[in-house]
Amino acid sequence: MNEAVKSSVIVSILLVSAILVWVINNYVYGLPYVPQIVYSLVVVAAVYTIKYLLDRWVASKILAKKAQFSFRRVIDIISALIIFLGVLLIWIGDPTTLIVSTGILGAGIAIALQDVFRNLAGGILTMVTNIYRIGDRIEVNGKHGDVLGIGLFNTTLLEIKEWINGDQATGRICVIPNSVVLSGTVHNYTKEFNFIWDEITVPITHESDWKQAYDKISAIVQRETGKISEEADEALRKLGERYYLTRRQAEPSIFVTITDNWIEFNIRYVTDVGTRRTTATNLSRLILEEIQKSENIHIASTTLTVSGGLDLKEKRP
Repeated sequence: MNEAVKSSVIVSILLVSAILVWVINNYVYGLPYVPQIVYSLVVVAAVYTIKYLLDRWVASKILAKKAQFSFRRVIDIISALIIFLGVLLIWIGDPTTLIVSTGILGAGIAIALQDVFRNLAGGILTMVTNIYRIGDRIEVNGKHGDVLGIGLFNTTLLEIKEWINGDQATGRICVIPNSVVLSGTVHNYTKEFNFIWDEITVPITHESDWKQAYDKISAIVQRETGKISEEADEALRKLGERYYLTRRQAEPSIFVTITDNWIEFNIRYVTDVGTRRTTATNLSRLILEEIQKSENIHIASTTLTVSGGLDLKEKRP
């Protein structure tokens, strides 16, 4: 018996039982506590129906099995509490004392467990609005990582960066509370746009043929990033259909800056989020190989020119 049939049978039994009790009381012989029994059965049936609908919604919106299980556990607990309190209110003649006591107790629990409730609210918000999903690369409160799992109270990341140069994994598992999405900033590297812009800097000497260097570097970057730039252009077009987005150039660019020590090329290009360091390494290697082949282009470095003479002879009185 699947879940839908099982739920329908249970709700039907509860409602039929309520109707039978009412019919017997009115047309056969009087029964004690008939209103309480009927109302209790109706409350249980209503809560069970809402619980079933919420379970269906969770199954359609939340793909991770672990998150589904956690979410359903919370629904089960809340449903049981509602049934307990509802039936209790029905059977107690004067519910005022119960309502006041429950309110005071609930307020105390809410204050004592406010962080838990904030984490729960953040978890529900994350799952419902898809702030990030499993597999996304995010930054939250200075922590970078790939999302491994999203629970009701915390999110698990495979940490990147820290002491590792480039966007590569450290090997540590990082657990962050879900409450950060309520008051912090979430940077998502991969939501709706799986590309990022990156830059590498190449300094050459003032004596170098900078025009030749510009042409050679431009040819390399265009060749190596041309395909991914086209993919990024298409992704930007789709992003612009959903958000207000001014025109962004996905094609690689080279910016030239003159400094006191060298001529600086700032090479800007788009790359896939997961291959940022690999792309930078590949471009740097190809540019270095091309520069080494040329006699008119030289990599610059910080130098110190000393002017004037130094008298190294020891002066004696």
